[in-house]
Amino acid sequence: PTSIPLHEVDRIMDETTFAMEIVQCGNPKTAQYVLNRAAEKGQLGRVIFGNDAPSGTGIIPLGIMRNISFAASMTDIAPEVCVAMATGNPAKVYTKLNRGVIAPGKEADLLIMDDLGTEYISQLTISVSMRPRENVIRFCRAMGPVSRHRYP
Repeated sequence: PTSIPLHEVDRIMDETTFAMEIVQCGNPKTAQYVLNRAAEKGQLGRVIFGNDAPSGTGIIPLGIMRNISFAASMTDIAPEVCVAMATGNPAKVYTKLNRGVIAPGKEADLLIMDDLGTEYISQLTISVSMRPRENVIRFCRAMGPVSRHRYP
């Protein structure tokens, strides 16, 4: 996909306070430029991730996760900051959403895991789903160790 020229990206970043959305179906070179420049300017709080689907490219499964992976692997931005650009930053932009941050009264799906430095993710892997409107918190515990072995 084509994008606007980089000097126009600079103009948007320098002359506005707009949120800047990185989409899975967009131009990766421009996305990397925006991410690096936002990091340099201390403006990562303006960056949000979108899936832009369905689009002419089709529906992209796990598009937001792919954006997080792209940003964390193709820039020097820390992975936890990349997750915030997919969750907390959109919550600030789209204020009518009841999710995106862990806070009282907000909906959330959390995955809590123990030490990832070990060979196995143990039985302490817990999935938590909180829905304040339903007054229900659901816990789902992993049934057993899951291997983290990486194959060459």
